[in-house]
Amino acid sequence: MKSLRFACLSAIFISTVALAQNNPVPLINQPLVPASITPGSGGFSLTVNGTGFVSGSIVDWNGSPRVTEVISNSQLKATINAADVAKAATARVKVVNPAPGGGSSSPVYFPIRASSSTVAFASTFNKTFPSTGVIAVRDFNNDGNLDVAVGFREKPGGSVWIYLGNGDGTLKAPIKTKTTVPVDMILAADFNDDGKVDLVVANSKSNRNVQVLLGRGDGTFAPKPAFVNHEPNNFIAAADFNGDGKLDLYIGANTGYGTDFDILLGNGDGTFASTPVFVGYDGGTPGIGDFNGDGILDLAVPSGVAVDVYLGNGDGTFQSPVAYQPADGVFYAIVAADVNGDGKLDLITDGFAVLLGNGDGTFTDDGGNRTMGSAYNLQVGDFNGDGKLDVAFANNQTTQIHLLLGNGDGTFQNPIDFMGSGTATFFSILALGDFNNDGRLDLVDSSSVVTVFLQDQLVLSPNNLNFGNQQVDTTSPPQIVTLTNVGSSAVKIKGISVVGTDAGDFKQKNNCGPSVKGGGSCQISVTFTPQSEGARSASLNVSYDGPGSPQTVPLSGTGTAARRMSV
Repeated sequence: MKSLRFACLSAIFISTVALAQNNPVPLINQPLVPASITPGSGGFSLTVNGTGFVSGSIVDWNGSPRVTEVISNSQLKATINAADVAKAATARVKVVNPAPGGGSSSPVYFPIRASSSTVAFASTFNKTFPSTGVIAVRDFNNDGNLDVAVGFREKPGGSVWIYLGNGDGTLKAPIKTKTTVPVDMILAADFNDDGKVDLVVANSKSNRNVQVLLGRGDGTFAPKPAFVNHEPNNFIAAADFNGDGKLDLYIGANTGYGTDFDILLGNGDGTFASTPVFVGYDGGTPGIGDFNGDGILDLAVPSGVAVDVYLGNGDGTFQSPVAYQPADGVFYAIVAADVNGDGKLDLITDGFAVLLGNGDGTFTDDGGNRTMGSAYNLQVGDFNGDGKLDVAFANNQTTQIHLLLGNGDGTFQNPIDFMGSGTATFFSILALGDFNNDGRLDLVDSSSVVTVFLQDQLVLSPNNLNFGNQQVDTTSPPQIVTLTNVGSSAVKIKGISVVGTDAGDFKQKNNCGPSVKGGGSCQISVTFTPQSEGARSASLNVSYDGPGSPQTVPLSGTGTAARRMSV
């Protein structure tokens, strides 16, 4: 058993007892039940599971309350109207607890969409902005469109850039807020319960500063004075660990500087206690939830080689941890969610492995899934609309993004892989949301440029063609690009062409017709006939009715001199 350091001040405990009558800030655990629904399905009852529900808790649907029945402190049922799900969209579901204390949970996304057997993403169409940093997604100006916050280092201090969303998957030019803290981590939450999303940023290096930026509700922020935390600030999470109606901070480290985490109790105004109420010898992004059904939040913390489960005492402190070593490991991140539908929280690691919950605070290793490489974040949601939770994350060893569709029993399918905007220096950092409100969950990546990966029905494979060396004025053998419709409805093709600097060197023929039916595919044959020597390049351009249109496939080749006939 690992040893623990405790920092427990009598004043903190007296304050905790005095505020025990306050309602807690609620927390929702995924999945919502159902996790998604088909447009036009009619009204239904939505089950919301989590922790900290009280008499008077209300389920909020896109900013409006719905008739809510409180089943227990861990379950609510809300009446969702037929008009709420009449057309494709993504609802944001929150739970709001009444005063005293109380407040709003972070949102969970509910897709209203037709299901599909697989998922495709289109990324090349979107406007991008130079930026490399950590990322958070929320609606920062309360206009109903998701926005993106990117934090990064500058000299001196740092900056947070807010890219307000247009609601169609594109982003406006950034609004910049200077910070005194070089930003290595960022987290969005409402720390002063004013209905406006705030940010907390942290520096993981030697000065270990943390700073809260209070949101004004328009994409700008009022920075509060920075404070020094005793741990390197590599990982941040927020929850009401002592149930007083004020969000608290988990700050963890998993580096050469140390492997610890602190719990800092919140004051409800964007400030936090200067001394941690609890210190544990682990670090990483934790899974948070009530693992043993006692109404108190618990933690599952990655230690680099194990999952350490800390059961909560209800005052911000935790019991000694129990360690689990899943078959496929854990590196930096864990998510708590019910992935097998038995009503008990399970743990997903970035290893990638699953620990199935027994409902009493203990877990069973399901044998792991497959080792994918480490990641700094895991994104969980119903990506394909089949009512089962899926997982997406970025692999910091390959710059690939992996999406694993869930089977609903705690196992996952083979990954759907695509390249993020990461590089060997800056690996992909992901966040989740529906950026064009079509009912399909999208991803955003801020590793080298801010790029939105919108879900789309059409996917082109391969994603580039290289013809190598080809003699001038001769034609290469054809190479094939397959266009596949992964959706259930037909997609109209507007045009297929070759564009770019050396477009005349490449030719395409296709059998795609005016549309591609749901589940269907067609082929585009491309040849290369260089008109002069040297490197030649162009792009295959496919235009269609869809959010990712047009998609392009880079074409390249090199023209070589004609062979001379010997005499």
